[in-house]
Amino acid sequence: VSVAPAPAAQDGPLMTKSFLASERTMLEWLHTILALAFLAIGLWRYSLAMQDAEGSVVPVAGGLLNGATTSSLTLGVYALVLVVIALSFGWKAVAMHATRLDQLLVFDKGKPVYTSDVFNRRTVPMAFAAIMGLALATQLLTRVVLLLSDPRPGGAAVSAPSA
Repeated sequence: VSVAPAPAAQDGPLMTKSFLASERTMLEWLHTILALAFLAIGLWRYSLAMQDAEGSVVPVAGGLLNGATTSSLTLGVYALVLVVIALSFGWKAVAMHATRLDQLLVFDKGKPVYTSDVFNRRTVPMAFAAIMGLALATQLLTRVVLLLSDPRPGGAAVSAPSA
């Protein structure tokens, strides 16, 4: 039977306010990421149910995507990309929280030595906003291109309505 080593003694008090702020930040990230993941999974399941003109579904990539229409394929790819984004930023939130906790436990002569750059980094939220903006712009551009290039039953491509 092995016994876990006793935790090391701290040189100062745990900074409760900073600890709870770090915890709250991680939970806010996880709520955002969870909402994004649920949205992405809903879009993905919707793309799997889309049918072509004959009413059939065409499984692609081992059933991960539906190749029945171009729209179902692009929507499925978009949804899976959103899931990957959600997973990666979720793990980043956990890693940031662990880093902050490590910094909260470092003391010098009874005073905490953590720096504000550990707690006030803006790069991750900016990267998340930029990636989400790029993903939304790509989806919008793809939909517009598909809409303009999709021939109607009469044979003419969709054009802008005339005044």
